Amino acid sequence: MELTYGFKYKGEYLLPKGVKMLVDTIRITNATVTQEQFNEFVEVQEEGEYNMMSPEARMQTTLNKKEWLDVIKNYDKYASMYKDRCGCSSC
Repeated sequence: MELTYGFKYKGEYLLPKGVKMLVDTIRITNATVTQEQFNEFVEVQEEGEYNMMSPEARMQTTLNKKEWLDVIKNYDKYASMYKDRCGCSSC
């Protein structure tokens, strides 16, 4: 028997708000990018000189390719996790 906390609606599996927030928190807790690394990413982004998908943009930071792609993929999660502490103008 599979234990579930949500329900299907129009073919999509939905979670109650509290459970969804918990799941998002668990995902964020397993973050691989530090606040300092995220801030480096944001600084390059704000400069506006590079396409953020280009290797040249990544080379302006200390992030490796895996960390860089993790920030791109999970930008909103990192921004919500670090936004009160990053000091950037975009948060």
